[in-house]
Amino acid sequence: MANKYANLVGTNKIKDEYTKINTGFDGVETDINALNDLVDALDSRVDTIITTPIDGEAAAQEIVDARAGFSTIGGRITAIEGDIETHMADNVHFYKNYRGHMFHVLNSWIPKQHIYKGQLHVHTTNSDGTNTPTEMMEAYRNAGYDFVAITDHNKVTADPQVEGILFIPGTEETTHPSHFITINTTTTYIGTTLGEWGTIPIPEGSLKLYKDIIKALPKGAIHGLAHPALSEWPIVPEHIPDLYGYSLFEILNGSTNSSALYDRALSSGRRCWCIAVDDAHSVTAINKAWIMVNADALDQDTIIDEIQSGNFYATNGATISNVTVEN
Repeated sequence: MANKYANLVGTNKIKDEYTKINTGFDGVETDINALNDLVDALDSRVDTIITTPIDGEAAAQEIVDARAGFSTIGGRITAIEGDIETHMADNVHFYKNYRGHMFHVLNSWIPKQHIYKGQLHVHTTNSDGTNTPTEMMEAYRNAGYDFVAITDHNKVTADPQVEGILFIPGTEETTHPSHFITINTTTTYIGTTLGEWGTIPIPEGSLKLYKDIIKALPKGAIHGLAHPALSEWPIVPEHIPDLYGYSLFEILNGSTNSSALYDRALSSGRRCWCIAVDDAHSVTAINKAWIMVNADALDQDTIIDEIQSGNFYATNGATISNVTVEN
C-alpha cells in the first residue's frame, strides 16, 4: 500500500509531499496487518467453540470474548477509514496546490546497442583555450571519449578531422554576466550580431538577449544553460523561471555544482536534462565530468537525437547500467 513514488528524486516539494503521504499510508498498512492478526485469532477461537466440547458457562464466555474482539475490529476499521480519508485529503490538497495537478513519471532510458562517452563543453585556441582543436580532440580520444562538442566563445569551431572520435559543432554564447551553450549548430548569434565578446547590461539586457538567442536557434540545435551557479558568470537565479527553450542544464561544470538551480528550473515547470561537463580550456583539465549516451550508432544525428530525448546520464565517475520506472 505504501506510495513508492516517495523514493523518486524530483523537485523537493514533490518529494516532501509524497514522503508525508507515504508515512501515513505506512501507518495504515501496519493497522491492517494487526487487523488481519485479530481476524485470524478470532477464526481460531470460533473453530474451538464449534469443534471442542465445553460446558455452557465456558461457551458463553467464549462468545462474550469473541464479541469484544469483533468490537475491537470495528473500532480499528473506523480508525483506518479515517486515516485513509485524511491521506486522500492531503493528496488532493497537494494536487490542487501544485501546478499541473497530475504527475507522469517518464523513463527516458532506452538501452541501445552501445553506450558512448561524450563531452559537451570544451574550449580551444579559437577562443580562450590554450590548446588547438586538434590537440583537444586527440586528448579526449586518448582518454576514451567517443564524441566531443567544441564550444568556443561566440564562435563555431570547424571540425579538426581527428580520427577515432566524433566531432559535434557547438558554441558558447557568451554575454556578461550569463553564458549559454548551443550544441549541433553552425552559427553563433552573439558572434554574428555583437562581435566576439558581447557586453550586455545587467540584468534586463541579458534576459532579453537570451530570448533573442532562443528565437535565432537553427533547427536541430540543442540549447543549454552553462555553469549557472559559477560565481564569475552566473545565471541570475530570479531569471530561472523566465528562461525557456533550453533542454540541457549544466548541473556540474568542473567543480561547480548547480543542483539547487536545477531543482528551481524543474520546479518552475521546465523539462530539461542535467549534464555534467569539463568546460576544459586545456588538455590538462579534461575528464572531470561527462555524459554517457545510449545509441545504436556513433554518428552526429543519432547522438543528437538520443541527447534530445534524454537517453543518457551525467556523471563524474559513477556508472549506471539500468534505469527502470514501475507502476
